[in-house]
Amino acid sequence: MCPMIDARRMEVFAAVYDQELHEIMSPQNLVIDENSFSHILSGTNVCFFGNGSKKFQQVCTNVNAEFKDVHYTAEHMISLSYKQFSEGVFTNLAYSEPFYGKDFYSTFK
Repeated sequence: MCPMIDARRMEVFAAVYDQELHEIMSPQNLVIDENSFSHILSGTNVCFFGNGSKKFQQVCTNVNAEFKDVHYTAEHMISLSYKQFSEGVFTNLAYSEPFYGKDFYSTFK
């Protein structure tokens, strides 16, 4: 499965996971073209979803690519959160920071 977030122009923020949510491709910013994900799609079907998947659907001709209209909310993360809690996996919020995928550039003078 490949969740995609629209990052404007022909760019998306995406990652690829298997059915057990093991990371196949780490989260990253990508410029989409007809060859995007071809190394993954050559061996298996991949379901693309999210508001960025519409961009990829316009250029993708690979028969192993499936596109779904899926909507998730925080409610869908309850089981994942409970699993992490049960395993004692916590993040120290004092030292955590968001991952934006790109460096921030400012034109401030």
